[in-house]
Amino acid sequence: MDLNPSLNFAEGKQYNLSSPGPETVVFKSLFNIEHPSVVGCARFSSDGSLFATGGDRSAFIFDVDNFYLLKAKFAIHHENDMFVRALAFSHDASLLFTGSEDGMLRVWCVRRKIMLHTFVGHTGDITAVDASRQQKDPLVASGSSDGCVRLWDFDTGKCVTTITLREHARDQVGVTSLLLGPECAWVAMGDSYANFYVYTRSGEQVFMNQSHTKPVYGMSLSPTTSHLVCASLDTSLSLWDASRAPTTITPAGRLESHVGMVFSCLVSDDGQWLLSGSADQTICIHNMHTHALVSTISGIDNAVIAIQWRRGHLIALFSDNAAHIFQLEVSLPSL
Repeated sequence: MDLNPSLNFAEGKQYNLSSPGPETVVFKSLFNIEHPSVVGCARFSSDGSLFATGGDRSAFIFDVDNFYLLKAKFAIHHENDMFVRALAFSHDASLLFTGSEDGMLRVWCVRRKIMLHTFVGHTGDITAVDASRQQKDPLVASGSSDGCVRLWDFDTGKCVTTITLREHARDQVGVTSLLLGPECAWVAMGDSYANFYVYTRSGEQVFMNQSHTKPVYGMSLSPTTSHLVCASLDTSLSLWDASRAPTTITPAGRLESHVGMVFSCLVSDDGQWLLSGSADQTICIHNMHTHALVSTISGIDNAVIAIQWRRGHLIALFSDNAAHIFQLEVSLPSL
C-alpha cells in the first residue's frame, strides 16, 4: 500500500455555481490530492507557498509553487489509529505544529523534516491549534477536549498560560475552536456548549457570548478590518467587531445562508470575501462588507469540513481521503 499522497486530476466531476449578485466568480475543479487515510485538517502557510494536511498518524506538507509536490511527511508512531486533528505553521513557515488525539502538541522542522519538540499537558484530544503571525511572539495555542487552552512559547517549550473553561453540570466542557488575535494580545475560543469566549494573553476572561445554540467549530479574522467570524453547528455564522479587542467586542452581523451545520469559515486575505463550508454540502461566499450572498457552490457529495483559500486556489476537505483543489477567483463588478 502506498502511504504517500498522490495527485489525481478531477475529471468528470461537475459542481454547480449559483451567483445571484453582480460579482464575477470563476470556479473550476483542478485536481485532488489522495491520502492514505481520511484528511481531517488542512492549513496554508501565511505566504501561501506551503500547504499542510493531517490524517491518521501523519502530517504532510506540499510545495504549492511546485505543483503541490510532496515536500515533507511527518509520521507519528502509534500502534492504533490516532488522527492529527489540527495544525498550523509558524509565521515564517519554518515550523509545523500538529495537535492529535493523544493530547500531544508536536513541533516539526519543515526544512530538516524532523520532530523538534513534544509539548505535553493536555489530557484529552487536541481539537484546535493556532500560531502567532509575528516573529516577535513565538507563541502557539492549543485547545483540547479536556476544556483547556494552553499557550506555549515554542522557543523555550514552556506553557506560559493555561485557560480552563468552566465545567458543565453533566460533564466537562471541551474546546471546539480557537484563534489567536493580532500580536497574541487575546485568544478567542468556542466550547462544546455553544459558548464563545475571548481571553487575554495572560488568561483573563474579558468576553463571553451565548448567542449560538450549538458549538462554534470554525473561526476566522479579517486581516483588514479585524472582524471575527464564528461558524456554528446551528447553521449560522456570527460576525464580531474585534478591532478594539480585548477591551471591547461588539456584534457586527449574522449570516444564515446554510441549511446545515457550518463547520468552517475563512476571510480572504484582502478582507473582501467570506467563505463557509457546511454539512449541507455547499460552500457559500459572502461579501464581508455588505454581508450579501455572492455565490453558492453545490454538487458536493459530502459535508464540507474545512476550507482554505490562497493565491486563487481553494482547498476543501469533504470528509473523505482527499484534499480537493479548485481554482476560485472572485472580483467586484467593474464601474
